[in-house]
Amino acid sequence: MLMFRRLPSLLLMTILFIGVTQMASAQNRDRERPAPQTFKDRLWYGGGFGLGFVGGNQTSQFNMGISPMVGYKIIPWFSVGPRLGIDYTYYKAPSTLGRVASTNIFSFYTGVFARAKVFRGIFAQGEYGVTFGKLPYLDGFGRLVVDNNNKVVKDQVTQESGLVGLGYNSGGLFATEIVLLYDVLVPEDSYQNPWNFRFGFTYRF
Repeated sequence: MLMFRRLPSLLLMTILFIGVTQMASAQNRDRERPAPQTFKDRLWYGGGFGLGFVGGNQTSQFNMGISPMVGYKIIPWFSVGPRLGIDYTYYKAPSTLGRVASTNIFSFYTGVFARAKVFRGIFAQGEYGVTFGKLPYLDGFGRLVVDNNNKVVKDQVTQESGLVGLGYNSGGLFATEIVLLYDVLVPEDSYQNPWNFRFGFTYRF
């Protein structure tokens, strides 16, 4: 468990190490290319698909989502931009009534990201966002709170996320990419999986 708690720090250190050692060569390559001159020339577009599953001890969680994004190249190797998303989660766990209960969760996401190309398709990404949705109540033992009709009790919440990680982009005008991010703001006792795996595509990245 201690090792998993250290993973975000190790991941962040890895990103910084790669950035420091490889950024100079990336800048040199980009200096040889013509710099974009207009606002439109600096834009690139993308879309992501998220998928995840965790399970164990009568608890399981499956989630999937879709997220369009637009990036703006401040300089050829560094971009910032907005990202939106909608996610679906199926969550099953022991309940306060002594039996396993399940619930469907829909949430909406809005955020901003920063992305830096570091080496041969590898990029580092940081992202801050806010999720809006109805999330289930958990008691002090991590059980779903259920009413007398066996319905999971939910509440409208607003939740922040802080994601850091690495990705790989295949390159070219149209490209595919994979990204692995860790949410450093997920509470330790939350039902949510802090690891976020995305598969997507980009245009003019």
